[in-house]
Amino acid sequence: MATTWNGTTWSGGAPTNAVDAVIASSVTPGAFTCANLTINSGVSLTINTGVTVTVAGNITNNGNGLAGMGTIQFNKNASTVQLSGNAIAFEGIVDVVAGTTLNTGGLLTLTASTTTSYGRITGSTGVITGNVTVQKVLANTNAGWRQISLPVDAPLTSLVGIDLLNSTYPNVNDRNVFYYDPANGTAAPFGGFYAVGWTAPSNTDDETRAYTIFSDNSLAGLKDISSSISITGVPNHASYTVNLNYSYDPASPGNSSIQRGWNFIPNRFPSNIDVSVLVNDANFGTTYKAVHVYDEINGQYVAINQSSRNTYNNTTSHPIATSDLMPFQGFWVKATSTSQSIQVKMAHRSTDLSTSAVYTRRSSEQLRLHVADASGRADQVTVIFDETATEALDGAIDMFKLKSPNRTVPTLYCQEGDLELSANALPALNKARKVQLIFESWKKDSTYTFTPDLSAFNQDAKVQIEDRKTGRFHDLAEGAYQFVYDDAFGKDRFVLHFTQHEKSGINALSANDHGVAFSKNNTSITPNN
Repeated sequence: MATTWNGTTWSGGAPTNAVDAVIASSVTPGAFTCANLTINSGVSLTINTGVTVTVAGNITNNGNGLAGMGTIQFNKNASTVQLSGNAIAFEGIVDVVAGTTLNTGGLLTLTASTTTSYGRITGSTGVITGNVTVQKVLANTNAGWRQISLPVDAPLTSLVGIDLLNSTYPNVNDRNVFYYDPANGTAAPFGGFYAVGWTAPSNTDDETRAYTIFSDNSLAGLKDISSSISITGVPNHASYTVNLNYSYDPASPGNSSIQRGWNFIPNRFPSNIDVSVLVNDANFGTTYKAVHVYDEINGQYVAINQSSRNTYNNTTSHPIATSDLMPFQGFWVKATSTSQSIQVKMAHRSTDLSTSAVYTRRSSEQLRLHVADASGRADQVTVIFDETATEALDGAIDMFKLKSPNRTVPTLYCQEGDLELSANALPALNKARKVQLIFESWKKDSTYTFTPDLSAFNQDAKVQIEDRKTGRFHDLAEGAYQFVYDDAFGKDRFVLHFTQHEKSGINALSANDHGVAFSKNNTSITPNN
């Protein structure tokens, strides 16, 4: 028994999980449930955003497949459902309910039309067999590094749309793809080991690693990149565990614990991962509750912690996944001791695309300080005042500075001792404080501008930036501060001074300026080009 959708009505009434459906019009029928589904020649089944079509049988595509960005759900308990006919390209959600197996027959492509609109497999925990092609639209094709992962079970060499010069390429200096190996390498001087570090992959390295790839379309076809990339393989559709290594970054000699424990890991799902769910899970087995993601547009790392606060939030910045980790995304986590691991679970996946381009901030007092040159190459630091913060390192709020591999961008962070931070969490502002800024640049004599974001800062407080070279104190409430970079002066040229506005009576504040020791040292993980 079957019922046909003609663009207006169902010929035999709406289908059910015991009634087959035939689609004879591309006009959307809205949500429905059916047994087997047939799409006639010349038409598509249109599933709009927010709409779910549930299929309890096979799909035969004699036409143009699926359109729209809604959800196609497969639900036939203890059974296998099959795709057949023409290839199916879909930019929506594919959901396979637990107990159901979907055999794609190699016919399914998860398409992408923009950087923030793409098909994904998420939702339930059913099994998928057969290949799926997954696409990703890149933000640009500019020369530079990109840090990626693979959302299907396949070797890196299966990636289409980007040149890969791996360990088999004879000219070592021209190799453009690396993974970061945190395994113990040479012994560190005061105990422990340096990581092996950046390593060119072989032809068999696969989705179990994250990769950094340098591309440049001006190099006569040697390291070309297209506006989109894709890969084909069986989708990664199971939780996975990453054992973390507590080795020292070989680019940062010494035995500082802040330079220790960095691990570069993949999002192996063809779906988003919700960062707040990931880092708040009991199986996120490090006390540093944040991830770091490289934004190739700004050339900076964005840190995202367990409250979804991030370290790069400005109207001129490019919005990357700051609540979610997108498919094809490699990301950094930091072990804080030996024998730690992180489990990335199916339950961490997100169906929501809106958070992929939305910056979020927690409701606490904070200053964001943006610095940029005349061409807009920028960095940003955040100082947070929160009643839950302490004077020590707060793994749930503070965020380390992970320096960019891009030498065209500046570097800005807070420091005390050997600690370097992109987000600096301090107790509530009830006394005068000063915070040391560190500014680094490869552009000698360039002009830079500090621009404050005080929208979440206490209006009863005052913040000044001290320029130790000129002796000037500038009130950030008065706007931006411009300076010329002088590499001979030193990178500790600027200091932030925070004070409460003077009050009368019993609420008067002391004029004493108590220095704040604050830093959370960085490791600079920079592949050689």
